[in-house]
Amino acid sequence: EEPILKPGCKEYFWLLCKLVDNIHIKDASQTTLLDLDALARHLADCIRSREILDHQDGNVEDDGLTGLLRLATSVVKHKPPFKFSREGQEFLRDIFNLLFLLPSLKDRQQPKCKSHSSRAAAYDLLVEMVKGSVENYRLIHNWVMAQHMQSHAPYKWDYWPHEDVRAECRFVGLTNLGATCYLASTIQQLYMIPEARQAVFTAKYSEDMKHKTTLLELQKMFTYLMESECKAYNPRPFCKTYTMDKQPLNTGEQKDMTEFFTDLITKIEEMSPELKNTVKSLFGGVITNNVVSLDCEHVSQTAEEFYTVRCQVADMKNIYESLDEVTIKDTLEGDNMYTCSHCGKKVRAEKRACFKKLPRILSFNTMRYTFNMVTMMKEKVNTHFSFPLRLDMTPYTEDFLMGKSERKEGFKEVSDHSKDSESYEYDLIGVTVHTGTADGGHYYSFIRDIVNPHAYKNNKWYLFNDAEVKPFDSAQLASECFGGEMTTKTYDSVTDKFMDFSFEKTHSAYMLFYKRMEPEEENGREYKFDVSSELLEWIWHDNMQFLQDKNIFEHTYFGFMWQLCSCIPSTLPDPKAVSLMTAKLSTSFVLETFIHSKEKPTMLQWIELLTKQFNNSQAACEWFLDRMADDDWWPMQILIKCPNQIVRQMFQRLCIHVIQRLRPVHAHLYLQPGMEDGSDDMDTSVEDIGGRSCVTRFVRTLLLIMEHGVKPHSKHLTEYFAFLYEFAKMGEEESQFLLSLQAISTMVHFYMGTKGPENPQVEVLSEEEGEEEEEEEDILSLAEEKYRPAALEKMIALVALLVEQSRSER
Repeated sequence: EEPILKPGCKEYFWLLCKLVDNIHIKDASQTTLLDLDALARHLADCIRSREILDHQDGNVEDDGLTGLLRLATSVVKHKPPFKFSREGQEFLRDIFNLLFLLPSLKDRQQPKCKSHSSRAAAYDLLVEMVKGSVENYRLIHNWVMAQHMQSHAPYKWDYWPHEDVRAECRFVGLTNLGATCYLASTIQQLYMIPEARQAVFTAKYSEDMKHKTTLLELQKMFTYLMESECKAYNPRPFCKTYTMDKQPLNTGEQKDMTEFFTDLITKIEEMSPELKNTVKSLFGGVITNNVVSLDCEHVSQTAEEFYTVRCQVADMKNIYESLDEVTIKDTLEGDNMYTCSHCGKKVRAEKRACFKKLPRILSFNTMRYTFNMVTMMKEKVNTHFSFPLRLDMTPYTEDFLMGKSERKEGFKEVSDHSKDSESYEYDLIGVTVHTGTADGGHYYSFIRDIVNPHAYKNNKWYLFNDAEVKPFDSAQLASECFGGEMTTKTYDSVTDKFMDFSFEKTHSAYMLFYKRMEPEEENGREYKFDVSSELLEWIWHDNMQFLQDKNIFEHTYFGFMWQLCSCIPSTLPDPKAVSLMTAKLSTSFVLETFIHSKEKPTMLQWIELLTKQFNNSQAACEWFLDRMADDDWWPMQILIKCPNQIVRQMFQRLCIHVIQRLRPVHAHLYLQPGMEDGSDDMDTSVEDIGGRSCVTRFVRTLLLIMEHGVKPHSKHLTEYFAFLYEFAKMGEEESQFLLSLQAISTMVHFYMGTKGPENPQVEVLSEEEGEEEEEEEDILSLAEEKYRPAALEKMIALVALLVEQSRSER
């Protein structure tokens, strides 16, 4: 009964499983007491109708679902007719979906099995449903095969997506591309301000819009930060489109965060009138410089807009002292008297700067960098400088500092009375810290979550440090952000005592972000962000690919695949009938997925299994070579591009082993033309030779890689030439075939780089690989990279072998 399946039902199901496991079918009296077939069907219905309760993070595990799956496994072991029926096959698909149905924009709760225990139980049930049933095996084979065939971009090498999973706090980081921490800190501070986020999302395009590509990439980045299942977003596309000082962003060059922050919001402001209003309202303030004459009735006032307030740190204890310095009254008298713009006379006057308009987000730039006129060098000020969690700006406003003077009638007219209702109190919502020296260092941010009302109310803070995001205790803000000295104990061996040792902290706040306090009802507001459907679909396409990778690159799944490829076929009535199917599945899984995995402890067992399967099936060997003859994806990815030498060697030896297995039945075909009609055409072209055998067709494809797919300075060519050398050594037919294809000439032209303009050597790379190659070429010149000694040695040995063979013929 469904109501029983509560979280604490583990023991209940454990007992049921034990009872079912101990049933002996031969005992007729027991089978009448329990109809296993009916029970299997009932359990299938219960599993299908079970609501989704499992949580990915493991906070909630659906013990009821896990129990149902384990009980179903115990029942299916007794081979009830249901297992072999059409309904059983439909249930097989349902189990597969429990594991692999991907969440989507419309249904984010899938799959039903998320916790480790429920997934392990579902895998066990899948295995039991397939054992002994050829039809079920064919079905599962096709579904799994689709997950491992080349239907996606190549996986990264040493890939383990579980390391890239979004943090438990559900915030996404930004990958550091060398020296882009200033960009990451700026973007995260902006993104965590709900009004700024919404303004970016709702911005409308127009043909004459300035910085259109920057807006598009900013929207993409914000969507990724909000919706992605990954740990971090790579901001390279944004960096490629963004220009600063009319130059593209150099990801290896550190920039001042305040300069970048101002540059970015200025660009956003220039995009459209709506965005201009948002930026002005959020970040734009006005400072007035007021000169009040003491000898006449006139007041001179000049206004200056700002996005960040410069805060002096040197010789200041805290932000209040720094603001006092900004707004301090200065008397102009004696030789320094002021020339009144109205009277034209020299008068005594008082000069003072005031905050006329304060923005909703008040940002400060702490002037931590100074220029030493003695050493003529830029230096960092590491002295202690504090700031409060709540800042009252009232004493620094124009109303407070200038409004009390009764004789300033003209001044009162320009003051903004609408400000009376506004609060001048601000809450700290973000701090960007700089650690290091004036010449270089690193930026990271502490940000308060003000988007989520519950988090805002509970003062939840987070550390955003490039790709890493984690909760932060705001009680540590002083020690992390105020700078000053740190004292530690060090042992003095001379006095045999622990001494106090003080040194300056090199990490301190560089930018501060304060948010104007709002009425209590405003603080509890839920924010809904209007993201375009195109952007959401784009990110969810990315999410689904990542979540599928996460399902596949996982040890439980690897164990399931081992069962499917190694153990289950032996339980079928005729294992030989499925030998080709099994070999295809094993090969596709190992070459497309398993060797890309960072964690592959069972590598040796898989290679042994593949070798055994190829030994047992000539058809599998022929399929393997035929596939690579028609499509060079595997040899290119594994033999040429794989950075792991052991994997390259494994693949090379596997290919040689398969060819040796086929040699007795294929060697006589190596020099035959590709014509099937048996006609004796004496004018057979070079292109036709070897067309009758998958072996020679595969070798021809490998030689074409040298002409079209790889450069002489490629790093990983040793195993490529080792394969060709081992092939040539097999016998006269092999070396004759290579000679007939003019392999010596091909290799000489390849090494010399003299293929000619009609057939240039072009290596087709993905965008990411292309960027990596550019970086490599910056580090090492082509002359130094011209050839790897081991690869050259193999190539020379191969050429020598072929030359010797050519001479013996003559």
